[in-house]
Amino acid sequence: MRIDSKLVVEAVLTKGQGMPVPRSYSGRVMYGENCVGFLVQSTREKLSLLSDIKDALRDFTGQDESDEVSINFDSEVAAIFRPVREDAMSVGTIIYFPNLLWDEACEKLVEDYD
Repeated sequence: MRIDSKLVVEAVLTKGQGMPVPRSYSGRVMYGENCVGFLVQSTREKLSLLSDIKDALRDFTGQDESDEVSINFDSEVAAIFRPVREDAMSVGTIIYFPNLLWDEACEKLVEDYD
């Protein structure tokens, strides 16, 4: 299984109860590219975000922690989390994933969710 931006956005919108809605963000050194980001309001939200994304992906894809493929799943999730960055904003902090590029499919999922 390949974890990409559309899968992350769809998993969070479908299974991520109480999670912030994914959004497009162009962070530092992104040179105009947009990636998947999440606006969080508190330290608690920031600390739980990565775990919540992993849980939403696991639920959405039907991965079982005891499956053999779980090791591969965990490696893929770790790969998307590795370059995670954050920027302070006047309304909170945006946590963003430069290797999960935002595309039209992500935009449509969020539009349909709203």
